[in-house]
Amino acid sequence: MMNIEYFNCGGYALETYEWFEFYTKEDNEEVKSIFEELKLNRNDEGLRERIIYQVEGGYFSDINIQKYCVMELLKRTPRLRPILNYHELRKNEYGVALRFSEDDFHFVKYKNHKFSHKRGELKPIELPDEYKGWLGERENDQKYYSKIYRFAMRTA
Repeated sequence: MMNIEYFNCGGYALETYEWFEFYTKEDNEEVKSIFEELKLNRNDEGLRERIIYQVEGGYFSDINIQKYCVMELLKRTPRLRPILNYHELRKNEYGVALRFSEDDFHFVKYKNHKFSHKRGELKPIELPDEYKGWLGERENDQKYYSKIYRFAMRTA
């Protein structure tokens, strides 16, 4: 039997059933990678300071951090591809959505024409629609405000 405490929304949506995190590198290495991958101006001290602050604090409000996280997700998950909407899904795929708040991220799964998600250590639950998945554990807790990044996940 699977222990639901060992995976979060990312592990659930990506069906790895492990706790998913974005940051795995040392802070300095991460900031360097962000600037290189996104081809950002290395001389922009304000941008550099903002990104360092966000990386060190685990914040996601800067669009550059979000873009980098999406790039890293696609690199780490070869069966995942970006899509605009779920009509693009093929027979051997299901949908995954990702959205960011200031200091968190959240995944929603779209499979068998149903939306579902998992909050932290809680059980996965079905959602009436994709947009209901972006509230925190309490109705006014965590709001996910970024654009919704949608993906197709190949099942085999």
